[in-house]
Amino acid sequence: MSDDVNDVVGTAGQSVGNQQVKKNRKPYLMVFVIFLVLGMAGGAIAGWFITRDDGFYLLGESEITIAVGQNFTDDGFNLVSFGRDRRDTVAVTGEVDTAEPGRHYIVYTTTDFRFRNVQRIRVVIVEAV
Repeated sequence: MSDDVNDVVGTAGQSVGNQQVKKNRKPYLMVFVIFLVLGMAGGAIAGWFITRDDGFYLLGESEITIAVGQNFTDDGFNLVSFGRDRRDTVAVTGEVDTAEPGRHYIVYTTTDFRFRNVQRIRVVIVEAV
C-alpha cells in the first residue's frame, strides 16, 4: 500500500481522505447558514424600517356635506412610498360645483410602484338649503 492518505481505505470502504473532506464541510455549511439567516433578518428589519410610515390617504374627511353656494376647499392627500414623498405621482380628477346640488367626486389615482392601481375618492355632497 501507498503512504498517500487518499490510498488508505477506511472501514466503510471509503478512503480516509474523502472522510476528512466531508468532516470539514460541516463547519463551512453552518457558517453559511448562519450568515444567510442573519442577512435575511437584517433585510426584513431594514425593509420594515424604510416602509413603516408609507401610506396613501386623504387628508380630512372622505365624505363632506356642504350647502349650495358654500365654499369648498379640498384638504388634499398624502402619499409616502418607500420613505419618500411621492405626491407628484398622483393625478386628481373631478370637480365640485357648489352651485349644483348632488354628489360630486374627487378621485386621486397614483402611478407609484407600491400603490399602483390604488385610488382614493372624496365625496362632496352639495345640499340645497
